[in-house]
Amino acid sequence: MGHRGTKVLAENLRYLLKNPAARKQMGIGSNPELLPEMSFGPYPASSLR
Repeated sequence: MGHRGTKVLAENLRYLLKNPAARKQMGIGSNPELLPEMSFGPYPASSLR
């Protein structure tokens, strides 16, 4: 169900939310509070931290 790649994209975003070093390496920053609030199905990004 859904578009191809949606699950992979969600997993990649979840990884970035949980890993400050990976975000810093990509130049996104190390503070998850600076990232926009995202939602993964019924789970808000704040529940993944």
